Amino acid sequence: MGANSSHIDQLLGAPDIVRREGEGELRLYRSSTCVLHVFLYPRAGTTEATHIEARIDRTRLGSAQTNRCVASFS
Repeated sequence: MGANSSHIDQLLGAPDIVRREGEGELRLYRSSTCVLHVFLYPRAGTTEATHIEARIDRTRLGSAQTNRCVASFS
């Protein structure tokens, strides 16, 4: 959390989808095991990640599973 889109892309690779909504942005990343949604919004003069969600199919994952999802990108 708090990372900008360039830093996130360095960690996760290029996003599969980037959708802008007003001042915010949704970036969607897919690994072989999960889908990660990263929400970025302006804060203190920069745009940074404020929220993430991980899913498998239509099921939202809990925090421990979300951490495993993020780790699956490396």
